[in-house]
Amino acid sequence: LYTAQEPPTQLYGWLGGPDGDPEGFVTYGIDPPVGFLALRASGGRWSSKTMGAIMRALSYNDTFPGAIGTIVVPINDKIHDTIMPVMRKVCRDQGLVYGKDWEFNQTWRYLYFPYNDCTIFLRSAEHPNRLAGPSMAWLAIDEYRDVSEDVFTSLINAVRQPGYPLQCWMTSTGAPRSHWSRKHWLPDDYARDYDTEPIKSSIWKFKTYYPASKDNPFLDRRLWEANKNIYGPDTPMARREYLGEELDLEGLVFPMWDAAKFLVPRDKWPTPNPKLVLAGVDFGFATP
Repeated sequence: LYTAQEPPTQLYGWLGGPDGDPEGFVTYGIDPPVGFLALRASGGRWSSKTMGAIMRALSYNDTFPGAIGTIVVPINDKIHDTIMPVMRKVCRDQGLVYGKDWEFNQTWRYLYFPYNDCTIFLRSAEHPNRLAGPSMAWLAIDEYRDVSEDVFTSLINAVRQPGYPLQCWMTSTGAPRSHWSRKHWLPDDYARDYDTEPIKSSIWKFKTYYPASKDNPFLDRRLWEANKNIYGPDTPMARREYLGEELDLEGLVFPMWDAAKFLVPRDKWPTPNPKLVLAGVDFGFATP
Protein backbone atom coordinates (compact mmCIF):
# COMPACT_ATOMS: atom_id res chain seq x y z
CA LEU A 1 0.00 0.00 0.00
CA TYR A 2 1.43 3.34 -1.06
CA THR A 3 1.22 6.09 1.56
CA ALA A 4 2.57 9.56 0.92
CA GLN A 5 3.64 11.70 3.86
CA GLU A 6 2.34 15.25 3.76
CA PRO A 7 5.34 17.61 3.50
CA PRO A 8 5.80 20.13 6.33
CA THR A 9 5.61 23.84 5.67
CA GLN A 10 9.37 24.14 5.95
CA LEU A 11 11.60 26.38 3.89
CA TYR A 12 14.15 24.67 1.66
CA GLY A 13 16.27 25.50 -1.35
CA TRP A 14 14.65 28.07 -3.61
CA LEU A 15 12.08 29.00 -0.93
CA GLY A 16 14.90 30.37 1.20
CA GLY A 17 15.38 30.42 4.94
CA PRO A 18 17.62 31.59 7.79
CA ASP A 19 20.52 29.49 6.50
CA GLY A 20 19.51 29.61 2.86
CA ASP A 21 19.53 32.05 0.00
CA PRO A 22 18.91 35.63 1.23
CA GLU A 23 16.92 36.05 -1.97
CA GLY A 24 14.76 32.98 -1.39
CA PHE A 25 11.24 33.18 -2.79
CA VAL A 26 9.50 33.35 0.59
CA THR A 27 11.95 35.68 2.30
CA TYR A 28 13.42 38.04 -0.28
CA GLY A 29 12.31 41.66 -0.04
CA ILE A 30 10.38 41.33 3.21
CA ASP A 31 13.08 41.97 5.82
CA PRO A 32 14.65 44.24 4.83
CA PRO A 33 11.74 45.39 2.67
CA VAL A 34 12.09 45.92 -1.08
CA GLY A 35 9.42 47.93 -2.86
CA PHE A 36 8.28 47.41 -6.45
CA LEU A 37 9.50 43.80 -6.33
CA ALA A 38 8.02 41.25 -8.77
CA LEU A 39 8.89 37.57 -8.27
CA ARG A 40 7.97 34.71 -10.57
CA ALA A 41 8.39 30.96 -9.97
CA SER A 42 8.20 28.67 -13.00
CA GLY A 43 8.46 25.28 -11.34
CA GLY A 44 7.84 21.59 -11.66
CA ARG A 45 4.86 19.86 -10.14
CA TRP A 46 5.15 19.23 -6.38
CA SER A 47 7.88 21.86 -5.99
CA SER A 48 5.84 23.70 -3.31
CA LYS A 49 4.97 26.66 -5.53
CA THR A 50 1.51 27.37 -4.10
CA MET A 51 2.67 26.69 -0.56
CA GLY A 52 5.59 29.08 -1.08
CA ALA A 53 3.24 31.80 -2.35
CA ILE A 54 0.96 31.46 0.68
CA MET A 55 3.87 31.33 3.11
CA ARG A 56 5.16 34.54 1.56
CA ALA A 57 1.72 36.16 1.90
CA LEU A 58 1.50 35.34 5.61
CA SER A 59 5.12 36.38 6.19
CA TYR A 60 4.46 39.72 4.46
CA ASN A 61 1.34 40.30 6.55
CA ASP A 62 3.13 39.47 9.81
CA THR A 63 5.86 41.97 8.92
CA PHE A 64 3.50 44.71 7.74
CA PRO A 65 0.28 44.76 9.81
CA GLY A 66 -2.78 46.21 8.13
CA ALA A 67 -1.69 45.09 4.66
CA ILE A 68 -4.26 44.20 2.02
CA GLY A 69 -3.38 41.52 -0.53
CA THR A 70 -5.09 39.58 -3.31
CA ILE A 71 -4.58 36.00 -4.47
CA VAL A 72 -5.81 35.30 -8.01
CA VAL A 73 -6.45 31.83 -9.48
CA PRO A 74 -7.47 30.85 -13.03
CA ILE A 75 -10.99 29.63 -12.13
CA ASN A 76 -13.18 29.98 -9.06
CA ASP A 77 -12.97 26.27 -8.14
CA LYS A 78 -9.24 26.65 -7.51
CA ILE A 79 -9.97 28.84 -4.49
CA HIS A 80 -11.59 25.90 -2.73
CA ASP A 81 -9.59 22.93 -4.05
CA THR A 82 -6.11 24.48 -4.26
CA ILE A 83 -5.70 27.68 -2.23
CA MET A 84 -7.81 26.96 0.84
CA PRO A 85 -6.40 23.47 1.64
CA VAL A 86 -2.86 24.90 1.54
CA MET A 87 -3.92 28.01 3.47
CA ARG A 88 -5.41 25.85 6.25
CA LYS A 89 -2.26 23.73 6.42
CA VAL A 90 0.14 26.69 6.55
CA CYS A 91 -1.97 28.45 9.19
CA ARG A 92 -2.21 25.28 11.25
CA ASP A 93 1.53 24.64 11.06
CA GLN A 94 2.18 28.24 12.15
CA GLY A 95 -0.12 27.82 15.15
CA LEU A 96 -2.92 30.07 13.84
CA VAL A 97 -6.32 28.96 15.12
CA TYR A 98 -9.32 29.29 12.82
CA GLY A 99 -12.02 31.49 14.32
CA LYS A 100 -9.51 33.19 16.59
CA ASP A 101 -6.44 34.16 14.56
CA TRP A 102 -8.05 34.01 11.12
CA GLU A 103 -11.41 33.60 9.43
CA PHE A 104 -12.72 32.91 5.93
CA ASN A 105 -15.73 34.76 4.55
CA GLN A 106 -16.85 32.36 1.82
CA THR A 107 -19.63 34.62 0.55
CA TRP A 108 -17.36 37.58 -0.18
CA ARG A 109 -14.26 35.43 -0.67
CA TYR A 110 -11.77 37.04 1.65
CA LEU A 111 -9.61 36.04 4.62
CA TYR A 112 -9.22 38.26 7.66
CA PHE A 113 -6.50 37.99 10.31
CA PRO A 114 -7.55 39.95 13.47
CA TYR A 115 -4.17 39.67 15.20
CA ASN A 116 -2.43 41.77 12.51
CA ASP A 117 -5.46 43.42 10.90
CA CYS A 118 -4.60 42.00 7.46
CA THR A 119 -7.01 41.05 4.68
CA ILE A 120 -6.47 38.68 1.76
CA PHE A 121 -8.99 38.75 -1.09
CA LEU A 122 -9.41 35.55 -3.14
CA ARG A 123 -10.37 36.19 -6.75
CA SER A 124 -10.86 34.29 -10.01
CA ALA A 125 -9.37 35.40 -13.33
CA GLU A 126 -12.40 34.21 -15.30
CA HIS A 127 -13.75 37.76 -15.65
CA PRO A 128 -10.82 40.22 -15.75
CA ASN A 129 -13.14 43.24 -16.01
CA ARG A 130 -14.58 42.44 -12.57
CA LEU A 131 -11.25 42.32 -10.75
CA ALA A 132 -10.89 46.01 -10.00
CA GLY A 133 -10.87 46.44 -6.24
CA PRO A 134 -9.29 48.32 -3.35
CA SER A 135 -5.69 49.46 -3.20
CA MET A 136 -3.46 46.61 -2.10
CA ALA A 137 0.08 46.16 -0.86
CA TRP A 138 0.70 42.90 -2.72
CA LEU A 139 -0.67 40.71 -5.51
CA ALA A 140 -0.20 36.96 -5.94
CA ILE A 141 -1.23 34.96 -9.02
CA ASP A 142 -1.32 31.16 -8.83
CA GLU A 143 -0.90 29.10 -12.04
CA TYR A 144 -0.25 32.23 -14.06
CA ARG A 145 0.23 30.15 -17.22
CA ASP A 146 -3.57 29.83 -17.37
CA VAL A 147 -4.21 33.52 -16.68
CA SER A 148 -4.46 36.24 -19.32
CA GLU A 149 -2.12 39.21 -19.47
CA ASP A 150 -5.13 41.50 -18.94
CA VAL A 151 -5.46 40.18 -15.39
CA PHE A 152 -1.86 41.08 -14.57
CA THR A 153 -1.81 44.51 -16.23
CA SER A 154 -5.14 45.43 -14.65
CA LEU A 155 -4.32 44.35 -11.10
CA ILE A 156 -0.70 45.51 -10.96
CA ASN A 157 -2.07 49.05 -11.19
CA ALA A 158 -4.06 48.40 -8.00
CA VAL A 159 -0.90 47.52 -6.04
CA ARG A 160 -0.65 50.95 -4.49
CA GLN A 161 -1.54 50.77 -0.76
CA PRO A 162 0.22 53.79 0.79
CA GLY A 163 2.96 53.12 3.32
CA TYR A 164 3.77 49.54 2.23
CA PRO A 165 6.52 47.99 0.08
CA LEU A 166 4.57 47.20 -3.09
CA GLN A 167 5.15 43.66 -4.32
CA CYS A 168 3.84 41.02 -6.73
CA TRP A 169 4.61 37.31 -6.91
CA MET A 170 3.39 34.63 -9.30
CA THR A 171 3.74 30.84 -9.36
CA SER A 172 3.00 28.25 -12.02
CA THR A 173 4.01 25.00 -13.62
CA GLY A 174 6.17 25.71 -16.67
CA ALA A 175 4.44 27.89 -19.27
CA PRO A 176 5.11 28.11 -23.03
CA ARG A 177 8.12 30.16 -24.02
CA SER A 178 5.74 32.56 -25.76
CA HIS A 179 3.82 33.23 -22.54
CA TRP A 180 3.15 36.89 -21.75
CA SER A 181 4.92 36.71 -18.38
CA ARG A 182 8.31 36.44 -20.10
CA LYS A 183 7.52 39.71 -21.88
CA HIS A 184 7.59 41.46 -18.48
CA TRP A 185 10.07 39.36 -16.48
CA LEU A 186 12.55 38.62 -19.30
CA PRO A 187 11.88 41.40 -21.84
CA ASP A 188 15.18 41.11 -23.73
CA ASP A 189 14.92 37.33 -24.09
CA TYR A 190 11.29 37.54 -25.18
CA ALA A 191 12.03 40.28 -27.71
CA ARG A 192 14.92 38.27 -29.18
CA ASP A 193 12.83 35.09 -29.42
CA TYR A 194 9.85 36.74 -31.10
CA ASP A 195 11.46 39.62 -32.98
CA THR A 196 9.67 42.38 -31.07
CA GLU A 197 10.70 45.47 -29.20
CA PRO A 198 11.39 44.79 -25.50
CA ILE A 199 9.17 46.42 -22.91
CA LYS A 200 10.90 49.48 -21.54
CA SER A 201 12.42 49.04 -18.09
CA SER A 202 10.28 50.28 -15.24
CA ILE A 203 10.63 50.92 -11.54
CA TRP A 204 9.69 47.28 -10.86
CA LYS A 205 12.49 44.78 -10.15
CA PHE A 206 11.79 41.38 -11.76
CA LYS A 207 13.27 38.05 -10.62
CA THR A 208 12.49 34.50 -11.80
CA TYR A 209 12.98 31.14 -10.02
CA TYR A 210 13.02 27.69 -11.68
CA PRO A 211 12.40 25.05 -8.97
CA ALA A 212 12.37 21.43 -10.19
CA SER A 213 10.09 18.72 -8.81
CA LYS A 214 13.01 16.55 -7.73
CA ASP A 215 14.51 19.39 -5.67
CA ASN A 216 11.75 19.01 -3.06
CA PRO A 217 13.39 17.01 -0.23
CA PHE A 218 9.97 16.18 1.23
CA LEU A 219 8.69 14.57 -1.98
CA ASP A 220 8.40 10.81 -1.66
CA ARG A 221 10.94 9.49 -4.19
CA ARG A 222 8.53 6.72 -5.22
CA LEU A 223 6.06 9.37 -6.36
CA TRP A 224 8.75 11.03 -8.45
CA GLU A 225 9.92 7.72 -9.95
CA ALA A 226 6.33 6.67 -10.72
CA ASN A 227 5.45 9.88 -12.57
CA LYS A 228 8.62 11.22 -14.19
CA ASN A 229 8.35 8.91 -17.22
CA ILE A 230 4.70 9.59 -18.00
CA TYR A 231 5.74 11.96 -20.77
CA GLY A 232 8.97 10.12 -21.51
CA PRO A 233 12.36 10.94 -19.95
CA ASP A 234 13.88 14.26 -21.03
CA THR A 235 11.03 15.04 -23.45
CA PRO A 236 9.98 18.70 -23.83
CA MET A 237 6.73 18.00 -21.95
CA ALA A 238 8.57 16.33 -19.05
CA ARG A 239 11.04 19.21 -18.90
CA ARG A 240 8.20 21.72 -18.74
CA GLU A 241 6.03 19.84 -16.22
CA TYR A 242 8.78 18.62 -13.88
CA LEU A 243 11.68 21.02 -14.39
CA GLY A 244 9.65 24.19 -14.89
CA GLU A 245 11.35 24.98 -18.20
CA GLU A 246 9.53 27.43 -20.46
CA LEU A 247 9.11 25.65 -23.80
CA ASP A 248 6.85 25.99 -26.82
CA LEU A 249 5.79 22.41 -27.54
CA GLU A 250 4.38 23.02 -31.02
CA GLY A 251 6.55 23.17 -34.11
CA LEU A 252 9.76 22.03 -32.44
CA VAL A 253 12.58 21.87 -34.98
CA PHE A 254 14.72 19.46 -32.97
CA PRO A 255 12.42 17.15 -30.93
CA MET A 256 15.40 14.82 -30.39
CA TRP A 257 17.15 17.49 -28.27
CA ASP A 258 18.16 15.94 -24.96
CA ALA A 259 19.40 18.42 -22.35
CA ALA A 260 20.87 15.66 -20.18
CA LYS A 261 22.97 14.45 -23.11
CA PHE A 262 23.92 17.68 -24.89
CA LEU A 263 23.82 20.46 -22.30
CA VAL A 264 26.96 19.30 -20.50
CA PRO A 265 29.53 21.45 -18.63
CA ARG A 266 32.87 21.63 -20.40
CA ASP A 267 34.73 19.85 -17.60
CA LYS A 268 32.52 16.80 -18.25
CA TRP A 269 33.13 16.63 -22.00
CA PRO A 270 34.59 13.28 -23.22
CA THR A 271 37.69 15.23 -24.26
CA PRO A 272 38.29 18.02 -21.69
CA ASN A 273 40.34 20.23 -24.02
CA PRO A 274 39.47 19.46 -27.63
CA LYS A 275 41.58 21.02 -30.38
CA LEU A 276 38.54 21.64 -32.56
CA VAL A 277 34.94 22.57 -31.68
CA LEU A 278 32.20 22.75 -34.31
CA ALA A 279 28.99 24.74 -33.83
CA GLY A 280 25.90 24.54 -36.03
CA VAL A 281 23.50 27.48 -36.11
CA ASP A 282 19.97 27.46 -37.53
CA PHE A 283 19.03 31.02 -38.47
CA GLY A 284 15.50 30.03 -39.50
CA PHE A 285 13.68 30.93 -42.70
CA ALA A 286 10.45 32.70 -41.65
CA THR A 287 12.16 34.77 -38.94
CA PRO A 288 15.90 34.72 -39.67
